[in-house]
Amino acid sequence: MLLACSFGSIVGLRLARNHPELYCAYIGTDQNINAGGRDHTAYRALLDRLGTAGKRKELAAVTTIGPDRSAWSMEDWSQYNKHTVGSDPLTFDTIKTVVVGSLLSSPLHSLRELPAYTKAMSFSERVAPESATIDEWAEGTTFVIPFFIFQGERDVITPPEPVRRFFDDVTAPVKNFSLIQDASHFASFRHPDRFLDLMLTARRVDEVGTGVPVGGHAGAVGAGERGADVAGSDDRDVHGFSCRCRRPADAGRARAGSRPAPCASSADRGPRQQAGLA
Repeated sequence: MLLACSFGSIVGLRLARNHPELYCAYIGTDQNINAGGRDHTAYRALLDRLGTAGKRKELAAVTTIGPDRSAWSMEDWSQYNKHTVGSDPLTFDTIKTVVVGSLLSSPLHSLRELPAYTKAMSFSERVAPESATIDEWAEGTTFVIPFFIFQGERDVITPPEPVRRFFDDVTAPVKNFSLIQDASHFASFRHPDRFLDLMLTARRVDEVGTGVPVGGHAGAVGAGERGADVAGSDDRDVHGFSCRCRRPADAGRARAGSRPAPCASSADRGPRQQAGLA
C-alpha cells in the first residue's frame, strides 16, 4: 500500500496514477490538493482567524502576501506557514507536543539529529512554489487502485473541503473518505489509534475486490469508533494483512480494471517498503 502524507501526498498521487502496478491501494493523509491556483480555502480561513483574534499586524502581513501562491517568495511561504500554525491552537499544540515531542523522546534519534528536521522543513519551503500551479484535476481523477483519504477534521494547513471536492470527482474501484475528529494536520500522529483502525479497514479491500464501492464515507472517526467497514471482510483478514497488488507484468491488465495478483503482505516487507518509499 502507498501511504502519502502532507507534501509527500503530491508525489503520492503521481505514483498512484502512473505506477498502479506497484501498489495495492493509495492512502492519503494530511492530503494536499492543488487546484491550479483556483482554491484559496486555507488562505481565507487564515485571514478569518487572524481577524477574529485581533492580530492586525499579522493580518496585514498575510493580506500583503496575497492568495496567489505561485507569486510567493520563500520568505512569503515561511511567514504564511508560521502564521497558519500560530493562529490555530490545535495545530500549534500538535506540532509542539506530538511532532517535536516525539522527536525529543524518540529512542531512534539523538538530540544532535534534531536540526535535520528543521533543514527538511526548509527544503519543503524551497520546492513548495513549484507545486503551486499543479492542478490535480488536470493531472487526472481516475485511479485503477483503491483510493482512501483519512484527513484531520480541523486541518488548517490542508483543509478537508478541497480534498473532499477532489475525492468526489475521483473514479476508483473502491474509494473512501474519512475525517478524524479533534485532529488538525499530522492527524495520524495526534490520534495513531484511530488512524490504525482506518488503515486496517483499508486493508480489507482484498476481500471486497474491484468494482465494489465503499460508498464514499464522509463520517468523522472519534474516540472509541472504528473506520468505515468494507463489506464482506472479517477480523482475520484485517489483522492478517491479506493483500493483493499489481506487479509490473500485470500493469496492462490493471489499467483495464482486472483483478490484481496476490503478493506478500506489508508485514513481510521492510519499513521503507511499507511506507511506499522503496
